[in-house]
Amino acid sequence: MAQGCSDRTRAGRSPGGCADALAPLPPLGIPGSGALLGALAIVFQGLLRDFAAGLVVLFDDCYAIGDSVDLGELSGEVVDLGVLSTELRGADSRVMTVPNSGCEPVVNHTKLCSGAELRLPLAPGGLDLPHVLEVVRQEVTAFAADSDWQPLLLQPPQLRGVSEVTVDAVWLSVLLTTLAGRHNAARRELLARLVERLGLEGIALAGSAR
Repeated sequence: MAQGCSDRTRAGRSPGGCADALAPLPPLGIPGSGALLGALAIVFQGLLRDFAAGLVVLFDDCYAIGDSVDLGELSGEVVDLGVLSTELRGADSRVMTVPNSGCEPVVNHTKLCSGAELRLPLAPGGLDLPHVLEVVRQEVTAFAADSDWQPLLLQPPQLRGVSEVTVDAVWLSVLLTTLAGRHNAARRELLARLVERLGLEGIALAGSAR
């Protein structure tokens, strides 16, 4: 007859007997697994945050490739848009990679349309302001009627008059509204025309410009 548990005990076996033999094995653990999981959570937290922010950008249509934007303190043209980061090309042609979680606040200069404010610093001494305003108005009207630039303007440039007066300058403001992305070229052209016209009229610009 086979020996029972009691026989094995008497023969010097473990006193726990069959109960010990059937007991579950202790779980196998990996030393430092808690710390490892904590470190992974910290590493992937940033990725998950960037991923969620990228989905918001894509679905909310905040900006698209080709837009001129300000992302936080960085400015440039969007050249690539992903779920984790956005790439901008700055005015100096350098490409900047911005994590999507760091793209706040977002300023889109070219969504649907673009706008630009043109400011002229006039020397305050002996300034004939009504005459200056009339000269600027004439030049702005001629620019709006120019066949080369008219298709790019969503509305004629608006002469908003004096925007600020400082010790060394009287500032005039002109507002441009153009097709998306065409505001900088239009602004440069109109500014060049105004500076030339003011010079022909003998109207002095302030010595310092902003």
